[in-house]
Amino acid sequence: MKPSFQSNEEAVTHVQELFLKHIDEIRGFIRAFARNRPLADDVLQETFLTITAKADSFEPGTKFPQWARAIARFKILELSRRDTGRLSFLTEEAIEVLAGENEQPEWDENFEPLEECVEELPASMRKMIDLRYQAGRKPAAIAEQVGWKVEAVYVCLSRARNVLKDCIEGKTTKKA
Repeated sequence: MKPSFQSNEEAVTHVQELFLKHIDEIRGFIRAFARNRPLADDVLQETFLTITAKADSFEPGTKFPQWARAIARFKILELSRRDTGRLSFLTEEAIEVLAGENEQPEWDENFEPLEECVEELPASMRKMIDLRYQAGRKPAAIAEQVGWKVEAVYVCLSRARNVLKDCIEGKTTKKA
């Protein structure tokens, strides 16, 4: 039997404590998609508010970071639908794949341009993309592994996503 909360206040306190414990991981996930720090902080705040509002739906004993990232992913997707110019987005499907919510995505012809574009990236960008999205490493761990500053990793990932976006748009426009 899974533990449960005695009250809503207890649930709220618990998820807020977990949020603070995992804030760097959640922020890093959001920063992987946001172009600038203030925007990432806005999405982080919205994620915190949603997590607080949905505290009763969190099941104690389950993995909080995955639950929080799922909520953050929905906040990112909401923002992408409202204001695509402020975020570094591919397509909703590509976001889902890059967000790692699908264990083994089924690559069909819609993702062929993504695979091709990743192969065309400069070696340093491809390495960052592989470490972040294939190996699932956090930017801080990547920075330590490659001997860069964390900010440099964020910049490289952001630039790589922009290059991928432009490349995919170019390849899909040619096919149309």
